[in-house]
Amino acid sequence: MEILKVKPWPFDKNEPATLNWILSPIRKISGYEVIAIFKTLFTGKLERVPLPLGILPALRIGRVYIDGKLADQIPQPQKLDIPNIRNGTLVDGFKMPPSLYSLLEQRSSCEENLWRFELNANTYFLPCLEMIRAFFIHTKTLANKILIPNGLDTLIGDEEIKGNELILHLDETFPLNLLKTKEMEAAHLNHLIWLRHNPSARMAWEFVARKLYAQAIKNNPFDLFQALSERIPLQVIPPFAESLRMEFTSVSHGNQHLVLEILGFEETTPLPFDRVSYTHPRLEEPRKTTVTKIRKIPIEVGEEIELDTSGLPAKNESNPTIVKTPAVEFRLLHFVPLKRIYQKRPDDNSPKRITVAEETPVSSVVRSANPTVYGGLHNPLEFAGLTAPAPDLPDYQEKGLNQFLTAVNVLASHYQQELMVYPFIGELAYDKSFSKDEQNHQRKYAWVSIQSRQSTAHCFILELARVEGRQIATLFIKAPQKVSSPLQEKLTESLNKNNGHFNPDNFSCDLAEKVETLRHSSLGVKEGESEKRRAWREIYHWANRMASVLENLRFKI
Repeated sequence: MEILKVKPWPFDKNEPATLNWILSPIRKISGYEVIAIFKTLFTGKLERVPLPLGILPALRIGRVYIDGKLADQIPQPQKLDIPNIRNGTLVDGFKMPPSLYSLLEQRSSCEENLWRFELNANTYFLPCLEMIRAFFIHTKTLANKILIPNGLDTLIGDEEIKGNELILHLDETFPLNLLKTKEMEAAHLNHLIWLRHNPSARMAWEFVARKLYAQAIKNNPFDLFQALSERIPLQVIPPFAESLRMEFTSVSHGNQHLVLEILGFEETTPLPFDRVSYTHPRLEEPRKTTVTKIRKIPIEVGEEIELDTSGLPAKNESNPTIVKTPAVEFRLLHFVPLKRIYQKRPDDNSPKRITVAEETPVSSVVRSANPTVYGGLHNPLEFAGLTAPAPDLPDYQEKGLNQFLTAVNVLASHYQQELMVYPFIGELAYDKSFSKDEQNHQRKYAWVSIQSRQSTAHCFILELARVEGRQIATLFIKAPQKVSSPLQEKLTESLNKNNGHFNPDNFSCDLAEKVETLRHSSLGVKEGESEKRRAWREIYHWANRMASVLENLRFKI
């Protein structure tokens, strides 16, 4: 992958400048154009640089650029678990305190929209353009589709759904280069399927173009192109119906925070498929022949890619140049296995044709981020700015408590505004047969302390690592005090006397207001369902059952 360079660059060579802000796109003849506002570190001088919308996946607010190139920086990530980010509102930059991040030097910057939400007595501002970049458009192709009504559908020729399997026919406009490695294939196709088949994500994607066109028609009902040629701040809602775990960089002032760059996010809602088969018009099966005919084409290769800013459309090339850009980490807890379906070739005896690029080294080459057409000026570029590490499935048999603790984490993330959850892992200390696992190691237990943020309610949960033939229910103890040691001593005594079992009636009233148990259960296997999918479904079922018990114990959730 090669490095992108913005040229012409408005500052002196080696003069560092930060990307201070980005303005929403305006419609040009060749496509949409954004304004990137850079600010020098030494003098504070601001410069507006017009760039094609397709370059948005490579722009990072708050990062340093030198000579038009993103400097090598390792940001300090912050993490946030947000129970329901949609409990926020759209505001403009004038609603953000100037002490947090001053945008008043240019009024147009203050007109940009942000998503404001509250969490734990803190106020967060999340720029709409950054949400669009991080959640939706990791590629130049997606960037050039998001402002087109039904633009997402143009990347897919057809779909078939057979039971729990999706058969996806990609359109020829989907860059085949984005599928050249297994890692890129998994990231970009799972993300595309998420955008198209997760109802919350699809609604949020379509919201962007719908709001833009509605406002343009309101501004000028007689000339839509003219209305879009004047800046209309983009709006977007978060694409998450449930909880969101996000990594990001920010600036802060007191309890006010502005998110500058989203580094990664996690989607916990499962996709409605267990497997996906996909095909592409140019994904042809290898030809079986002993004769090979080589076609050589000249191509210039440089260490740097200069961005074409002429505004003219790019050539229609099937294999655009992949450009290096910081990747967003897309964590999907329910990854769908992918299978390629190759286009069949007709049987013939003609030689196999291989295209070989004859590379000519140059200092830099020009590539375009504009929409592609036949007869365009420059070859296109593309960004592979997305990674999607496959999650590790909790292994219940080997690690004992991972499934339970994962369910506790799901419970904590869904009810972060209502509950404070503190898990502890220990070992049964006495020498009994029930206190050993199959390898004769001390059996582990999880002791979870749960406090209500809305009341004085306090609860302890006990779960023992499962051992073959020795499984007990999950124990819930609503206690009048937060000190857990007397309860733990009582439980130890009860387990010892009852050979690894307990009787809820053995707890005195001064230690426990109320005791309940939750028996382990299995949901069973659905026809065609994968093992991973069933395991995650049971984890969420367990978390929901624990929430029901807490409600019975008078927790406000």
